Amino acid sequence: MKNKSTTTLLCFFLGGIGAHHYYLGNTGKGILYSIFAITLIPGLISFIEFIMLATMSSNEFNLKYNAAYIDHSEEESKNLDQLSKLHDLKVKGAISEDEFKKRKEKLIA
Repeated sequence: MKNKSTTTLLCFFLGGIGAHHYYLGNTGKGILYSIFAITLIPGLISFIEFIMLATMSSNEFNLKYNAAYIDHSEEESKNLDQLSKLHDLKVKGAISEDEFKKRKEKLIA
């Protein structure tokens, strides 16, 4: 199970070489960060990711990165997948915060 604090600290201190991506199991992204570390672009991106991780709630973090470790019924698992997709849409800016909240309430009910 991944830890939010560990991920956030890795992102802040070693994000430029992709350490947080290796920790989260995103080896492909970790390799890209390591390869392009000399350009400092991964450092800038990881700083943005650090802010996102620092402001993300523990529940959001667990839904996104620890969903595979949580034992759920089939219906709960389906709802978690839908909620995770909604969260991704919100992060990408495809839906507003209000729309996210409305859809989340509908899923939970």
